[in-house]
Amino acid sequence: MQPGQIIKNLIPSEPVTLNHIQPLGTMVSVKFTGVNTKRTNTKVISVSEFEQLEVLAEVLSILREIPSILPCLPKPNVSTLPISLILSLPSIAASWTRSHTR
Repeated sequence: MQPGQIIKNLIPSEPVTLNHIQPLGTMVSVKFTGVNTKRTNTKVISVSEFEQLEVLAEVLSILREIPSILPCLPKPNVSTLPISLILSLPSIAASWTRSHTR
């Protein structure tokens, strides 16, 4: 895992974007921002808990796709996009590519 990824299971209430990860021996310090609440926090968890976190999306790679999908719009700030749109962008990009390359 790396900063910029959206993950679930770090906190029960919502997915979060990873801001900073710091190994601390058998523990890991994770600084994150809630996708919906925009609240930033830090949590120290065990390495095994860290390995169980699930990556939902990579914010930076998804944002790079937006100009090709919506060339007439400026590149949005990820903090203004709802999580449902962020998670659906890869399938939107694939559909757009298929329909425009025939």
